[in-house]
Order: sequence, then C-alpha cells, then structure tokens
Amino acid sequence: MNLDNQLTELNAELPSEHQLQSFTTEELKKSFQASLGVSVKLFEHMANVWRELDRRGENMDEFRKGAMLYIEMIANKRLMAELAFKYVGQRGLLNALANLPLRLQSKLAKDDVVDVVTNNNGEAQSEKLKLSEIPAHQLSRVFRDGAIRSVSEQKELIKRSVNIKAKTRPRTIKKVEVQDNALVVGRTRIDIDSALAALSEHYGVDIKGLIQNDA
Repeated sequence: MNLDNQLTELNAELPSEHQLQSFTTEELKKSFQASLGVSVKLFEHMANVWRELDRRGENMDEFRKGAMLYIEMIANKRLMAELAFKYVGQRGLLNALANLPLRLQSKLAKDDVVDVVTNNNGEAQSEKLKLSEIPAHQLSRVFRDGAIRSVSEQKELIKRSVNIKAKTRPRTIKKVEVQDNALVVGRTRIDIDSALAALSEHYGVDIKGLIQNDA
C-alpha cells in the first residue's frame, strides 16, 4: 500500500467530533498523544518529499511561506520536525533553534528549559524558562550561532548593553566598518551580537532573528 492510500485511510478512520464525545477521558488523552506522534511524522514526510522535489530541480518558491518555511528547514536538516511542530507560529524562536546543531536541538526537545538572564532595574537575575516562555526580544541574548549562552555570558551582554545606554553624549558617526563580527567606529570596536542584543531589548524585537529570516 502506498503512502497516499495510507493517508487516505488514516483520514477516513479518524473519529468525528460527535464520536469523540463518547470517548473516556483516558481514551481522549491516548488519542491526543498518538496524534502528536503522527503529526510529527507527517512533518518529516513532507520534508522528505520537499527534499526529493528540490533534488529533481522543481521550483518550490510557491510553498516558501507560512509553516512551509519550517518544512524547508527540516528538509535541509536545519530544524527537528518535533520542534517545528511544537513551536509552530513562534517564528523568532524557531529561527533561533534552527541555528543550533541537531544534537542540541534534540536535548532541548526533551528538556524544554534554558537559563535566561533578565535585567531587573539594573540587577541581572537568572531563571529557568520553557522555550515558549522566552520573550522574543531576549532570544538573541540567550542563543548565539551554534550554542546557548551561559548565565555568565548573558550577564556580560547585559552589562555591555547597559554601558552602551549609559553613553549619553551625542556623537556623529561618519564611517562604520565591519571586521571580525564587530562594528568598528573610529578606534572603538563594538561586538555585533552585543549591539543586536541591546537594540533588541530596547525595541522589544528580535532583530537578529528578523535579519536571518530575511536573508
């Protein structure tokens, strides 16, 4: 039996809303858990189909929108299907996770928590948050390309961002260069990740995630 027939039969066998009313609570829980597993498998299947069509030279541009963007990430081995399904709709978070190696993604899929440092009236405080609870403007502080920042690294970013805000004297910048992941302004070097973290916190937007998504 081919997969198309299996999917057709699966759809035909799914209980209707009316039929679900006769299920026990335990049966509903089991059905829900089973559905989650099937949904992740379907994401993986769609990614495999995408990869094969792309290999054959098919133009996939019409599908590069909405949730299909995550299917492409799965197809390119950038994102785990489980994470894509679990956090669909959380664009900034998924973009951040896609920059992590799959082994680390697998760990996060199980643990679902990370240390997050916040700036509370000038005092850096850390707490464990679920991935879905991380504010969008703090994603660039928690995650960096290929890794999760430690508590000490996040505190250092906060310290740098506070120092940047503390500079009140206006200055006209005529030339800015980029060298080795740093902005060079005259004789001053500013770490790009630190600058993005400060700007993200100030404006309440994950600027780095937006840049990567548009790239």
